Amino acid sequence: MGFFNAEMAGLLDIYQAENNKLMSIYDKLILAGEKNNSFTIEEINEIFRTAHSIKGASAVMGLTVLAELTHKMEDLFGVFRNDPQKIKGHVTEVLDLFFAYSDYVKGETERVSEPDFAQREVPSLIEELQETIERFKNQKEVTAATTQESNTKAQEPAILTNDKETLLTLHFAADCAMPNVRAVVILKQLNRNWKILRSIPEDLQAHDSADIIKTQGFKIIVGVADVESITKALANNTYIVKVDTGNTSVATEVKKKTELKTEPQPKPKPEPEAGVTTDAKPQEKKEERFINIRWRDVQELQGISGEFVAEYSFLQRTLNQLPYNKDLRSFANNYRRLLDGLTHKVSALAMLQFSSMAPKIYRTVRDISKQENKNIKFEIVGENIEIDRNLYDNISNPLLHIVRNSLDHGIESPEERSKAGKPAKGKIVLTLENQGSRIVFRVTDDGRGMNPKDLLAAGEKKGILKKPAAEYSTQEALNLIMEPGFSTAKKITAISGRGVGMDVVNTIAEAYGGKVLIESTPGKGTAISMFMPVSITAVDSLSFVIGPWRCYLPLYSLDKVLSSADAASRLSQAEDGKTSLAYGSEQVGVIDMRERFATAKTDRSFYLVGHSMEKYFCLVVDDIKEQVTAINKALPACFDDQWSQKTCIINGVIDSDGSIGYFLSAGMLCGISNGREESAL
Repeated sequence: MGFFNAEMAGLLDIYQAENNKLMSIYDKLILAGEKNNSFTIEEINEIFRTAHSIKGASAVMGLTVLAELTHKMEDLFGVFRNDPQKIKGHVTEVLDLFFAYSDYVKGETERVSEPDFAQREVPSLIEELQETIERFKNQKEVTAATTQESNTKAQEPAILTNDKETLLTLHFAADCAMPNVRAVVILKQLNRNWKILRSIPEDLQAHDSADIIKTQGFKIIVGVADVESITKALANNTYIVKVDTGNTSVATEVKKKTELKTEPQPKPKPEPEAGVTTDAKPQEKKEERFINIRWRDVQELQGISGEFVAEYSFLQRTLNQLPYNKDLRSFANNYRRLLDGLTHKVSALAMLQFSSMAPKIYRTVRDISKQENKNIKFEIVGENIEIDRNLYDNISNPLLHIVRNSLDHGIESPEERSKAGKPAKGKIVLTLENQGSRIVFRVTDDGRGMNPKDLLAAGEKKGILKKPAAEYSTQEALNLIMEPGFSTAKKITAISGRGVGMDVVNTIAEAYGGKVLIESTPGKGTAISMFMPVSITAVDSLSFVIGPWRCYLPLYSLDKVLSSADAASRLSQAEDGKTSLAYGSEQVGVIDMRERFATAKTDRSFYLVGHSMEKYFCLVVDDIKEQVTAINKALPACFDDQWSQKTCIINGVIDSDGSIGYFLSAGMLCGISNGREESAL
């Protein structure tokens, strides 16, 4: 048996999702605190609540080390709650500690699903947190209004100071085991629909919390407007026998209480722990409009909606072959309308705000700036733009590499900048822009820029130039940094110098139908842009046939379709036997896909001209079919990289007849067409 029993193992997905969401909030708040070198009382309370939630959930899961560590973090912010002035001007002094805690929690949260999981002890981190707590506690008091009360009455928070809030006291049945654990579950479920301001006892993992609940009841402070709906929900809980209500004042509770005796309830079917239900009006509570959905369920829904699209295509073709029937046409139109609504909603489910990735990038900038002794101002513009989850998962590492390049290669040291007449603090900006069918990720810096002559010299030294250096344009020279093995770093460090990175960025961009554009001015700075499709799941595409293979290419990658007759006058053959097609001022290498797919050639053929990364490709196919919305599906593992490189196939597509179609990579085709087959993947 592993670390978790069967019951707890079944809760791991929920635990990980909740922890990741809470740590995202935590990281954002810590970064906000670093920016101001202080926390507002709202930020302190939010971090305190976040730590409290993580501690409770971790304790229930049996993760004692994580719960103990988080309890210390909660205690630290408890000190700041009592006197917010204590942390003012001191955030940067303890920032490494805050991030060390974040790294540990996120690391353990990721590891819990491993079969051989075991808790990682961190006594030094716990000790450092305790020392920090003592240091801030012993600071000279700035506001001491509630210090003594909080020391003698640690379980009870300050009483409210307004009449818009109410105290509810929950009394559990005498035979209720572990009432503190029941209270944790009830709090979690109530918080989905209402805002629970505080609870007494506040620390439900304390050794005496169960005894306090048994003798004094479990108290929660809520808004007056929510009392009726909350008490109705609690009435359905089989563990609660009575709920007392009463207003609170600054010093004491109002003595008058109204006892709400629950009506005898038929024994309910087994439900998760608290069994909280609600009769509150859904339209009045914004929180009730949101639920958590597993990503794999959304992916399955995407697949199902894709099959509906394929079935509609089959329906439409069938109708075109039948005599006109008004009722059938009306049905098909309604089907299409409903299908469009379904695919739109499913696509919306797969969208995430980029802002959830922002803390990771800010953290990277902070760590490298500190390591390299550089003073950096970093900002993200447009972080609330939504992107496809599939794109989100694949864009993180390329963006981080571009940002690292700006930090390491782009921004000079403070001394160099001063000599060049620049501000000592360098600036890096990540900008997101939605341009309709594509998203642009643009990283700009005001650093040293790149000199095309230096890039060409480095390329010549490494033997990666394809022609004499004098024949390279400025753009071609800049694009050398995306060649495998290219690097201008004079020494290998943890950040750069190994000749890997930008080629991977380019490969990922091309694999998903995107491109990378590099702009740079020596002494002024560099801008690297990634142009990516808004969705890499549902893509407007052209379908065509290569022997028995039905294939697809995105419309945004295609420029022209030529019949064999129209293409004949444009074709030429070089001495090495390779065929090219004249397109504008370019001679584009022709790829006969029938040869690559080992299928027989027919008299009928078409030439497709497309582009990727400002370069063109041309392929020969047997026939053109139709324009469709192709729903991408991942290929099975048996289709390895070598097969993918030969065929340029990167994803599957469900055809209207239920058979499998294949989605081609414009980037791979472009690599083959331009003689870069070895780097096409």
